[in-house]
Amino acid sequence: MNKTSNGYLWFRGAAVAVVMASVLLLPAIFSSCKDISGPSSGLVSNNTATVSGIVYSQIGTAERQVLPGAVVSIRSTYYNADTLTNANGAYTFVMTIPDTVTTSVNATVSASKTPVFNLQSENLIIKPGSTTSASFTLTTTDTTTVTQPSGVPSSISFVSATNSFGNVQGSSGVLAVSYTFVVRDSSGIPVDAAHQVLVRLSLSPSIGAGEHLLVDSALTAVTPDHRGQVTTTLVTGTKSGIVQIKATVKGYPALVAKSPSIPIYGGPPDASHFNMNVSSINFPALNATGLFDSVRVVLGDKMSNPVPTGSEIYFSSTTGIVQPAAATDSLGRAGVLLTSGAPAPAGGMAYVYAQTV
Repeated sequence: MNKTSNGYLWFRGAAVAVVMASVLLLPAIFSSCKDISGPSSGLVSNNTATVSGIVYSQIGTAERQVLPGAVVSIRSTYYNADTLTNANGAYTFVMTIPDTVTTSVNATVSASKTPVFNLQSENLIIKPGSTTSASFTLTTTDTTTVTQPSGVPSSISFVSATNSFGNVQGSSGVLAVSYTFVVRDSSGIPVDAAHQVLVRLSLSPSIGAGEHLLVDSALTAVTPDHRGQVTTTLVTGTKSGIVQIKATVKGYPALVAKSPSIPIYGGPPDASHFNMNVSSINFPALNATGLFDSVRVVLGDKMSNPVPTGSEIYFSSTTGIVQPAAATDSLGRAGVLLTSGAPAPAGGMAYVYAQTV
């Protein structure tokens, strides 16, 4: 229906999918108004800030190396999380900060990999929308293999993992991750053969979508290089979510340890789970410059899981100015602003496009 007398145009939108990309075509209708008081409402979402870095290890005077599997934690008033460094020693946190925070947030980031490398921390001042770097070099002078005898078990703790996250089955991502725990005596010495114990391993919590551990119980190792340790492998399931591995020591009910939270991310974007809309379909900005309309996208994989956090969505428009890209949050959501302006939409009808790979 076309009503040129009052400046309104109505039309239908369409969805288009292309190979290696999901594209959604969404119309934005513009109308002319004699009295324009201001912009339409902006994005209804929280601000984000990124904290990332690399964790290195250095033993004695040897050259430092990147340190995979280090435990990195961030603590602040609005955001708390734990993760593991990847094979390159890198980590990333994407903080969610409420819109009410307009200045900055104080946060503490720490890194450790026990028992060899001790914890280091750094205090940061983080502004909404910023990218902050915090890298660490964890040092030790201990280059010896454990040979001294131990006492009875006194503690159990998480040591390392081969990756900081997993991906759902059916994707091309990380489908299995190994996790290691160690049992020590009261002096911090890994238990020896004379004090070998059985460690039980379980998922707590679990998602309940087929994820499981290949080893659910094991005796602590007695070889010098791995003494006191047990290792299991997490195989991911078909749904995304958060799991943890719980380790308990048979005969010592007070000895309990948990791994950091393990995110299992969704698979790649799926065209049938690509959703998009705008805040104002009928946007009163035909003859105005600098007014805003919100463009929102929700993106999932073929199992209806949110795509991995940080998946990039790219935007374009046939009118005005649209922000070029946005990264999805943990729910698969992303958004940008469309600003009215030249070129004016032909006949009052314009299109906004979103695409990902």
